[in-house]
Amino acid sequence: MEEVQSYVKLPENTTAKMLDVKITMTKLRIALKSKPNEPLIDGKWCKKIHAEESFWNIERDGAKSTLQITMEKYEK
Repeated sequence: MEEVQSYVKLPENTTAKMLDVKITMTKLRIALKSKPNEPLIDGKWCKKIHAEESFWNIERDGAKSTLQITMEKYEK
């Protein structure tokens, strides 16, 4: 299986509890819980992924926050 990593810059001081992240086989949606109608990302994958094998975490550097998403490709 092949993994792909993606990084998304977040607003300063964003924590995991502030995010609503939905990863499905065909779509990705990231929004702040305080602004559910204004997603940071809302789109479809160009190829299917194994959503159940995908995960995310936040990397912090002072006030800077970056969302790291690790996805497993469904097809090579």
